[in-house]
Amino acid sequence: MTETMLDVARLETSRWRLHLEPIILHELIHRVCLPFELATRPDQAQIQHVVDVDLPLIWVDQILLQRVLINLISNAIRYTPASGVIQIRAWRHSVEEFAISVEDSGQGIPPEAIPHIFERFYQASQHGQRRGNGLGLYFCRLAVEAHGGRIAVQSKPDEGSQFVIILPMRIEPE
Repeated sequence: MTETMLDVARLETSRWRLHLEPIILHELIHRVCLPFELATRPDQAQIQHVVDVDLPLIWVDQILLQRVLINLISNAIRYTPASGVIQIRAWRHSVEEFAISVEDSGQGIPPEAIPHIFERFYQASQHGQRRGNGLGLYFCRLAVEAHGGRIAVQSKPDEGSQFVIILPMRIEPE
């Protein structure tokens, strides 16, 4: 949590310097998903990932993007029952952008929480319970915005949530 708080402060004050490096997106997503897949217990949802393999090399801050995906997948695991499914997808969104989504068939987010879900210290209350510290999704938003991208969520109570990250298709370093 301390690391996240420090990184949030750096991202808020623009003191975070992106370390852009070329990545093959399907390899990055595979590396992020593999530990979750290997650690899956019988009481956890199944994790699947599908990535367009024809995406070009993309320049991103690999560590930052990994942390965003780990946060979103961890949340999906936490809020999805064992009978559910978590899907991670990546595709070319447009000529200039690519997208990554983390979708679950979990409990969903209450409609009144959606406009606030990416705010600092915000915690959605589900069935009277709050979990986490309210920094995870805020960190995700800041990290995605540092890349010049955006993050959004669609959710229905008792049906699940889909978080979508849209990032610029950088095929050369800046």
